[in-house]
Amino acid sequence: MAQLSSTGPVIPFESSWALTPWTDRRTLVPFSSDRTRRAWDAGAEAWEEFVESGADYYRTEVHGPALLDACGEIEQLRVLDLGCGQGWFSRQLARRGARVIGVDLSPAMLAHARRHEEEEPLGIEYVEMDAAQVHRSLAPASFELVTACMSIQDMGDPHEAIDAVGQLLPIGGRLVFSVPHPFSEMAYREWERDEEGNKLALKVDR
Repeated sequence: MAQLSSTGPVIPFESSWALTPWTDRRTLVPFSSDRTRRAWDAGAEAWEEFVESGADYYRTEVHGPALLDACGEIEQLRVLDLGCGQGWFSRQLARRGARVIGVDLSPAMLAHARRHEEEEPLGIEYVEMDAAQVHRSLAPASFELVTACMSIQDMGDPHEAIDAVGQLLPIGGRLVFSVPHPFSEMAYREWERDEEGNKLALKVDR
């Protein structure tokens, strides 16, 4: 079960110092796809609420709109949304006319994505798949655009994932993605507040 913090759900990554910011980094172990899957499955309900309530401000008001603008004209493009989670960005793409396949390795997150598709059919297909393995199941040069909205940083091996999607793009195809700035994920990160709870300053330290 994911816990809630002032910035949203704390997804229980076993190796993510970014989401458990006070962990001693000397104790960390490498990401793996299995650990990532378990973490997102455990946090899926809280994450769905976080995103759909509008509380995920940086996704809905910053990263998402900027990433859509970076994609440019996408009507009728074949788009692969990598690490689609509960489908928020996949839906933004489809509403702009793209033909979207969303892939994610968390069954619990995909269950939310498919429920949204049932409630608002946009023609999105969701597939349970490790991003690093997409080239094994999807045809070469089958997408004009691959997107990843704040997902690559949580993948077991981002380098393998990027190499894999490169095989799905034709010459001239694009990978467009966003990730959090490292400054926002320091080992120590805490808001200093006044007596009424208003934010005064963000304290960070390595």
